[in-house]
Amino acid sequence: MNTLLLTLSQNLWAIEPNFALKYVAELEKMLPYAKFEKLPEPVECMNVATKEANIIPFSYRDENFDNVQKGSIALISLRGVMTKHDQYCGPVGAETIAKRILTADNQPKITATILLVESGGGAATAINPIIDALTACKKPTAVFIDDLAASAALMISPFADIVMARYAMSQIGSLGVMGIYQNDDAKLEKEGIKMYSYYSKYSISKNKNEIEALQGNGELALNKYIDPICRDLLSKYATRRGAKLRDDLAAFMSNVDAGNFDRISANNVFTGEMFFAHECLPGSGNGLIDSIGSIGECADQLLQLSHSQIKFSTK
Repeated sequence: MNTLLLTLSQNLWAIEPNFALKYVAELEKMLPYAKFEKLPEPVECMNVATKEANIIPFSYRDENFDNVQKGSIALISLRGVMTKHDQYCGPVGAETIAKRILTADNQPKITATILLVESGGGAATAINPIIDALTACKKPTAVFIDDLAASAALMISPFADIVMARYAMSQIGSLGVMGIYQNDDAKLEKEGIKMYSYYSKYSISKNKNEIEALQGNGELALNKYIDPICRDLLSKYATRRGAKLRDDLAAFMSNVDAGNFDRISANNVFTGEMFFAHECLPGSGNGLIDSIGSIGECADQLLQLSHSQIKFSTK
């Protein structure tokens, strides 16, 4: 919980807005009663049907997948809000998930890895650790989207070999980055608290962008942080997803930079729009995913990649 609170207070977010508001509302209810304890992480349980392989959920009781049959497929979960570091009473962070992915990939008994995703995104800093881990894997990997993969949770997906959604109505999209700056001055002053900040005369630019944003002027923060990070993440996503995407990122950015918003389709994937999975298929859709099917079908596709001893490339 305290990791989540710290993250909320200081990070830029790649998150779907409704998903974020749900967490803010819940936190407001919980804060007066919060107790900060490290609780055991629940073990992922899912009934699956696959032709050939056992799908083994990650378990904190067997962190190295030692007690599995040869040829098994590892199942690692990414659920809830994404943070870089572990939450003390909530989902583990991206660093831990990345470690689990690499542990599974390096385990001789594991044939492939499925990353089960059900998340509306989270901190922008939570994206790269998982991208790095998926990129480093030597065995086939899949991102399997349960009901939701938005923003940061979708940005990691093309770095797996297969991107599959569980349901036709799974929600996918919201590619983008936003920054939240909350000015509590009026509330604090009402409570009798007045805060003053004094900067050294040598600290000319210290916190300049943040102070402007807290006063309602977000241009400096947008130009310095939010827009560059967004361009970088979208570029990584589009480069990796490649020709499967219906929309072209270079054309999109060119139109945005020139102010030609009338030339941008409302359902362009880079605008931050949300879609249903059946709208995201290659060819007939926008290309955000490869297919729709069960986790067993996902496992069978991974086995085919494993048997052919090739890793699928989306470049």
